[in-house]
Amino acid sequence: MGVRHIRGAVRDRNGVTLALCLREPGAPVVPVGQVIDDLDARRHTYLVDAGSRAAKVRVVHDPDGAYLRTDPDADPANNLDSLPRCEDLPPLAQQPVRRDVATVGAEERRRLRDAILELNHRHYPTPKVTVDPMPTPDPVSIWFKQDEVHQATHVHDEATFLAWHRALVNEFEAQLQQIDPTLALHYWDWTTHPERAPDGQGGLVNLFDEGFMGANGTIGSPFLEGGFYSPDPPNRYVTKDGHFRSVPFPADLPPPRITRALPVSGHGPREVTMAERDELWPPGSSEILPGVDEAMRVHTDEDLLRPFLFDRVGAPAPRPGVAFERFWRRLYIDHGLIHRFIGGTIGGDRTSDAGHSSFEDPFVFLLHSNVDRLWASWQLSPAGLEARAEPPWRLEPAWAYGQLLDGKVEVATGTEPFPGETQEAYDARYDAALALQGAKAGREIRSTMSPWNGLPRPGSPNAAPRPWGPSAQGKPGAPRQLRPIDRAVLRPPPYDRYTFEADGLAAAWATLLTVKRLSTHDIVRLTVERDATDADHIEVVLQLGPDVSWWKGIRLPDWTMLDTEGALSRATTQHRVDELGDGQFIFHKAIPGRRIVFRVADMEWIRPGSRLTFLWEDD
Repeated sequence: MGVRHIRGAVRDRNGVTLALCLREPGAPVVPVGQVIDDLDARRHTYLVDAGSRAAKVRVVHDPDGAYLRTDPDADPANNLDSLPRCEDLPPLAQQPVRRDVATVGAEERRRLRDAILELNHRHYPTPKVTVDPMPTPDPVSIWFKQDEVHQATHVHDEATFLAWHRALVNEFEAQLQQIDPTLALHYWDWTTHPERAPDGQGGLVNLFDEGFMGANGTIGSPFLEGGFYSPDPPNRYVTKDGHFRSVPFPADLPPPRITRALPVSGHGPREVTMAERDELWPPGSSEILPGVDEAMRVHTDEDLLRPFLFDRVGAPAPRPGVAFERFWRRLYIDHGLIHRFIGGTIGGDRTSDAGHSSFEDPFVFLLHSNVDRLWASWQLSPAGLEARAEPPWRLEPAWAYGQLLDGKVEVATGTEPFPGETQEAYDARYDAALALQGAKAGREIRSTMSPWNGLPRPGSPNAAPRPWGPSAQGKPGAPRQLRPIDRAVLRPPPYDRYTFEADGLAAAWATLLTVKRLSTHDIVRLTVERDATDADHIEVVLQLGPDVSWWKGIRLPDWTMLDTEGALSRATTQHRVDELGDGQFIFHKAIPGRRIVFRVADMEWIRPGSRLTFLWEDD
C-alpha cells in the first residue's frame, strides 16, 4: 500500500473541498471521491503533514454520505479544512525520469519526437559577452549543432568516452526541456528489437515508424519534412549548382539522407550471427571479430556489469583500481556493436568510422541515453562499498576513475607486435605506450572538455562550435568549464530502471528522486519545491512514514542534526545556501544495537529557495 502526501486542497466558492493536490512528481490533483475509494480499498495511505506530526486521513461514513477527516487528536495544522489552496503553493520542481521509451505512452513519444523536430527551428542565443553591437546569429540550428559538436570534438576509444557523451546527452535533454519541461531523454533498451520492443503491458511497439523515429531504410516522415535531411541540393555535400563540396562541410545544411539498415533476417541485437557480419560490418572486419556468434551480440545488462562489480566467486570486486577501465572498455564494445546493428547513418554506412555520421539520426540519442543508464547502474551498485559511512566511491571524483586519475592504464591499445620484432623491443615499446596512454588518460580526466570549454579538441584543426567557441569573426564565445571529474558529470541522471536495483542501490540524489530501495533496505522519497523559502536559504524537511519506527536523522553540511523519532513524526530546519559548499547530507538511522549511516554528497544542483522534503517511507 503506497503512501501519498497531501499538500493542499481545491475548493469551490463555498469552501467545499473538491480535490487534493499531492507532493509527487507532476503534483497530481486527486478528486475527493478517488481518495475515498483508495482508502476504502486500502490502495493508498493519505497523510497530511503540515504540523509537527503527520496525520492519517480517514473516511467517515454517515447517512449523508462519505467524507474525509484526519485523526481526531491530530495537530490542528493538519485539519483538512486548514490546508492551503493548491493554487497558492510553491511549484514542485520538475524531475522528469528517463524511461524505457517503449514503455512510455504513444502521446509522450510524440511529444518527444515533436520537441526534437522543433530544435531544428531554434538556435542557441548569441553570447552576451560579445562587444559587437550587431553580432552575427549562429546559422546552425540546435539540432544540427549536436552533429557539429560531435563531428568537431567527439571522444571515442578513450577513458573520457562516457563522461563526454553524458555531457552531450545532458545538454541535449536540457534543450528539449526548454520546449517541454516535462520531457526526459528516454532510452532504447538495446537488448530488444526496435521494431518490436516490449511496451511493458504485454504488447510490442515499433519505434521505427512515422509516429516516432521514422522508418527503417530511409527514415522519411516526419524528419524529411522537418528538414533533417534533403535529397535535393543544396545540402551538406552538394551545392545548389550541383557541385560536390569539399571539407569542411557546412553544419547549417542538412545531409542528403538519413538511413537505417537493420538485419534483413529480422534478428534482434541478442540474436544476430556471424553469418550477418558482412551485412552489418565494413569489409575486413573478419580480422577484428572472432568467428563466434557471441562476438556480434550485445550483453544483457546483468552480464555486462556483473564482471566489473563482483569477482569470480561472487564477492565484491576490488575498489577502485582498474574497475572503471575494464568497465568502460566493455561497454564501449557493446556500444559499437549496437551502432553497427542499426546500420545506415548510425552505423557509419559500413565505413570504418561510425562516429562521423551517427548524430545525424535522432535515434542515436536514445541509444546513448542507454549507454549512460548502464554507466549510472555501475555507479549506483553498492558492490564493493566497505563502509556505509562512505559515499559510493563510483560517484566520488577522487575514486570514480580508479588508477586512470593517477595516469595509469592497465592495457595499452594499438601495440600489436611488428613482424620480426624481438620480445625485448616489443616489451620496451609496450611499456612506453603504457606510460604515454596512462598520462594522456589522467590529463584528460582532469581537463575541461571541448567544446564546452570554448577550445578545439587537442590536435584538432576545427575550432570549437558556437556558442561556446568564437564566432566566424573571432568574437568570443561563452565557454563553460566542465571536467570528467566534476560532480555535475559524475552525477547519475534519474532513470526508471538500474541494473541490480532489486538488491538495493547506493544512496544518491537519483535514487532518492526515483524512490529506489537502498542497499541499507531503506526507501527515502525526495521531493523538491521551488521558491518555497528565502532566496538565500534552503529548507530541509525530514518526515517519517506511517510504518517507520526508531530514530532517524540527517546531519547537514553545517553539522546541524535534523532528527525525529516515531511513525509520522516530522522535523524541519533552514540552511544557508552559501554554507552548502561541497558538503554532504549524512543520513542516520538507529536500529537495536547499532546505527547505520549513509551519505549523499554533491550540493551543486540544489537551487536557492528550495524546500527539500525527505519522506522516509521504509526502513
